[in-house]
Amino acid sequence: MGNTIKNPWHDPAIIKIPNSRKAIAITTVSNVKACFRTPKQGIIDIVKESYSLLKSVGAEPLAITNCLNFGNPENEKIMYQFKETVLGMKEICEELNFPVVSGNVSFYNETSGTNIAPTPVVGAVGLIRDYRHA
Repeated sequence: MGNTIKNPWHDPAIIKIPNSRKAIAITTVSNVKACFRTPKQGIIDIVKESYSLLKSVGAEPLAITNCLNFGNPENEKIMYQFKETVLGMKEICEELNFPVVSGNVSFYNETSGTNIAPTPVVGAVGLIRDYRHA
């Protein structure tokens, strides 16, 4: 719409707040391969990347939301992946003072009995207090 300064193809997207010099930066990040190798480090890297993307456009990172997608939680390996993801997210969000304000978990994602790889997705938002580029 008329207040979109940078669209989603220019990560992060930037939306101007009407009648203000403020703008909102928005990004989403995921990395299936990293989370499959080491779920805890994978989510840490995802959160750090989202934080850095916001900072790269002068935004103050405010908060994240998440969508945590996993296979069958009755499988011990899947629950381990989920647990490590949640612990990693808690650790990095506390370190960065980057709160999780919402999210959801989706389990039982599989095809023909094969679980998907852990696929956490992080959406992040930040505030640009004085946006001068129009």
